[in-house]
Amino acid sequence: MTTQNNWITVCSDADLVNNSGVCALVNKQQIAIYKIKSGNDEQVFASSNWCPFGKANVLYRGLLGSVDDKKVIISPLYKQRFCLETGA
Repeated sequence: MTTQNNWITVCSDADLVNNSGVCALVNKQQIAIYKIKSGNDEQVFASSNWCPFGKANVLYRGLLGSVDDKKVIISPLYKQRFCLETGA
């Protein structure tokens, strides 16, 4: 079994806002990109922008937070939490 990653450059690091999300259109699909900075630690995550509960493309506007040491995005509509590391 082989695994292949096809990376697409969407924006530069300078285009991202610390501790916030932005939205990009990639292959006709909205993608939410989050840059989380805490001290010297900086991480970038991406997810679909689609909220399956609110049935709208709004996740990039959500609140970034943490639950049990896991980074989450909290939907702005019904406040569901999605783990940025696993998608759960």
